[in-house]
Amino acid sequence: MSDQDRPDSKDMEAYLDELGGSFEVTDADPERSGRRIGHVTASDGLQIGMDEHEVKAFVTTENRQNDVHVGDYVGVPFPKFSDDDEDLPENVLFTAVSGLEYDMETTLRDLSDIPGIQPDFEINEDDYPLIAQLDPITILRHERASEGDVVIDRGAVDQIPKPFESVELIEDKEYLFRGLNLPDHGIPLGHVAVSGDPVPRSMEKPLVYHFPNPDPSETEEPALWRHLLIAGSTGKGKTHTCKNILRQFAGGHGGPAYTVEDKHGTETTKELCTVILDPENEYAELANNPDPSELTPDDREVLDNADQQGFRVGGVDDLVAFIPVVNQVNPPSTAATNEIEFGIPFAVVKNRPDLLIPYSAQGPTRNAISRVVGGYFSTLDNDSDARYDDFMTWVRANEHEFTDDGEIHPQSWSAMMGRLSQRSFNDVFDQGQSLLEIEHEMFRPGRVSVIPTDHLTGPKERLVMMSLLAHIVDNKLDDQNPSEQVKHTPLLLVVDEAHNYLASRATTQQEYIVDRFVEAAKQGRKQRLGLGMVTQNPADIDEEIRNQTNTRIYLGLEDEVVDKIEIPRGFSDRIPLFGKGQMMIKAPDVQPTEVLGLPVCLTQHSS
Repeated sequence: MSDQDRPDSKDMEAYLDELGGSFEVTDADPERSGRRIGHVTASDGLQIGMDEHEVKAFVTTENRQNDVHVGDYVGVPFPKFSDDDEDLPENVLFTAVSGLEYDMETTLRDLSDIPGIQPDFEINEDDYPLIAQLDPITILRHERASEGDVVIDRGAVDQIPKPFESVELIEDKEYLFRGLNLPDHGIPLGHVAVSGDPVPRSMEKPLVYHFPNPDPSETEEPALWRHLLIAGSTGKGKTHTCKNILRQFAGGHGGPAYTVEDKHGTETTKELCTVILDPENEYAELANNPDPSELTPDDREVLDNADQQGFRVGGVDDLVAFIPVVNQVNPPSTAATNEIEFGIPFAVVKNRPDLLIPYSAQGPTRNAISRVVGGYFSTLDNDSDARYDDFMTWVRANEHEFTDDGEIHPQSWSAMMGRLSQRSFNDVFDQGQSLLEIEHEMFRPGRVSVIPTDHLTGPKERLVMMSLLAHIVDNKLDDQNPSEQVKHTPLLLVVDEAHNYLASRATTQQEYIVDRFVEAAKQGRKQRLGLGMVTQNPADIDEEIRNQTNTRIYLGLEDEVVDKIEIPRGFSDRIPLFGKGQMMIKAPDVQPTEVLGLPVCLTQHSS
């Protein structure tokens, strides 16, 4: 059947009138819709239920040429009744196209040899009805506010659409915001997209996806305190995307600020401090603007548009690279203008003897280490006076006091001494300026503090990272004599390559860190602590930590990785096919959404 022979909606209405029946096709609302793509069909059933729905739409011939995509957001208006407010627009069933199929109801038979043996034989795809499967998300209801304004509220899908009712591509930004339950302000992360193309397609400036981040004066909870996971395979733009996201969280003009209690219990507002543990020495580039010589005219246009849409563009004003000093290891160079070297003081081991046990310790050895650590610190008037060398000297001098009365068995003592004499302890502890002396710099409100560790390897790198993680998290959680600078500063702690540090409980040291992170994740809102984990292996991160992480950003991931993690319905098959910068975001109280990151890095990015 050719296009001109196919009856349109008016022909069908006239035909039904002759039979004694009729239907009304609602015209596409230009305020809501880009175009009409078809109408609801009940030929194979039409159902709205408590657990599942079956809604399909016939796609008109003019919309078949790649104009309808899986993932498109489309709406179905509900007819108005006599008692409805005539001035209010129709309510709309907001849906996503979840599938496309050709219906087999056709007079043609393509299951034969005819197409192969008869070269001039042609089958027009228009002879097959094209059906779009629709996944209802919500009903958008128009209400009149007390001031007389019309507002759009989201509601449960509890009404069935009318057969033959118009199906419209949703292009209006307000309908998209409400349909997906997106905040209309917050921290911009990218643009809402379908199949890698920003939406609405008909507009030059697509819809911005905002990370929920209400102002301190608002009652809603910032999503930051419910933590963030960013995962992507190599080559999918993970670091590029992370830099653009972290640039939005940085302090300075327009940066996020949060209420926090000071040590006296008085609420005050402070800018967010972002601390980045950086194993690859990549994030100090956040301090610098993009290299002008590397920007094309299109790149500059992207940056200009991003600036106009509320993205924060250019290098961070207040960024400092804090470089861990380790014995016999040369410190790295970074892209930061400001650098401060520091060392891990042995004082961080107080109340954390598990930091000295990077292996699976037997009970007697673990107890022995805990006792001698506690005994040593009990002799000090000031914890900051603790030194690893002094500790070892003290332990050797007090061997008989611990072994003669049976407090520590001689065999356990020998095993303990072998463990405590590790070379990495001597190389890491008490080198350079103490971390405790520069806390006011590292955890300053509004600052981005980058801690590169690419110059470290093996046990030294792990001890530095674990000590930093423990110090930050414990001082956030503990109420007894915490570091005031850590405790009372709103903090985003970003751990790159998080699967290397927050994965298993295979060693006593790892068990301690993971357990503390689980507790920190539970108390994020109370402690004003947000955890940001960046990884290419999200399934390797401890499950309890992942379960407490409510915002998940998945860039392209391999099939075997996707199979191991929980993915929102409809995205499992798509994520492995994502291009660079293409991602799925699931944030608290927001519909899982495809988002396209900016193709240009907002800061310096050496690829």
